[in-house]
Amino acid sequence: MTFQSKNQHSNYIRDTCQDLEELSYQNRILVSGFEKQTKKSKFVEKLVIKECLHLKEDEKCLSSCKDIENEYNIASQLSHQNILSPIEYFKQQKGGCAICFPRASCDAFYYFIERSQSQKRATYSLEEVRHFLRSIASALNYLHQGENIAHNDIKLENILCFISEDQTQETVFMLTDFGYSYEIPIDQQFEDSQLHDCSFSSSQLSQSTQINTNVYPKWKNRVKMYLSPEMVEAIQKQNLKMGLEKGNDIASLGFALFNLVFLENMIGKNEKEYSSSKKYQQIQKCGVEFLQTLNQNLINTESEKKDLLFDLIIGMIQQDPLKRLDACGVLNHPWLN
Repeated sequence: MTFQSKNQHSNYIRDTCQDLEELSYQNRILVSGFEKQTKKSKFVEKLVIKECLHLKEDEKCLSSCKDIENEYNIASQLSHQNILSPIEYFKQQKGGCAICFPRASCDAFYYFIERSQSQKRATYSLEEVRHFLRSIASALNYLHQGENIAHNDIKLENILCFISEDQTQETVFMLTDFGYSYEIPIDQQFEDSQLHDCSFSSSQLSQSTQINTNVYPKWKNRVKMYLSPEMVEAIQKQNLKMGLEKGNDIASLGFALFNLVFLENMIGKNEKEYSSSKKYQQIQKCGVEFLQTLNQNLINTESEKKDLLFDLIIGMIQQDPLKRLDACGVLNHPWLN
């Protein structure tokens, strides 16, 4: 099958949007930035379009189109300061489906990792890491406890950074990319008596956020290196049932935190998943003692606070999901307070 080439959009996008700038093209998804002048003023908005191109004009939708529709159905109904809301959704418009968002300054991978790797040192402080983690844990707490929604694709690339242009240069971290997300029915949630109780008033999301309990097709081809050990095991056994997703979100965020603190991935070059990672197994076996052997000079911090940070990382990536922190537990951890 031949897809449309790079630098192409559906006719609808080409006809209605100006100054399109290609940002990336992966897995049939074309992401472009553009500027749009509002009708009421001369103010120019910086926007991003995520578009799935059809094989032919007006061809039936692809699986990626359904992910875009799912992302809009969920994200447009959420209300949290650290969750990015879409602006517009274009369905089957002359060759493709698309969703439109405000344009961020960059994603968290570039903000933290890519810049640091080029300079071979951390270009950020632990206070920035703390601000980042508090923001995303707050978003997950809202999703998990208030809306019974699992994000299902937590990684640095799916967290956007909006940097104010005033003198403060304050960074706002916002969770995005809800294409794989879905609602976890109450009777399917993972039983854990140790979970913290948080009070959020749940809104009534549309039925489109719910999914058939057979979720294996949505996970079978996913990259394993971002998933929790129990999720990887369930996929390998082809016996994936609802109830593991929220714990998987926390583990994924914990892997990202490890990456930020040590400026290295927990998975080695020849390892395909965290459950087989030598670093991961050493953390499960030795805990803080192993983390203390890693490069601790990337970001300076007081020794007692460093121990708290290591304790938080271990709590987020516990191999046993019953012992793993939930989002509220992360927010209440001493390192963030």
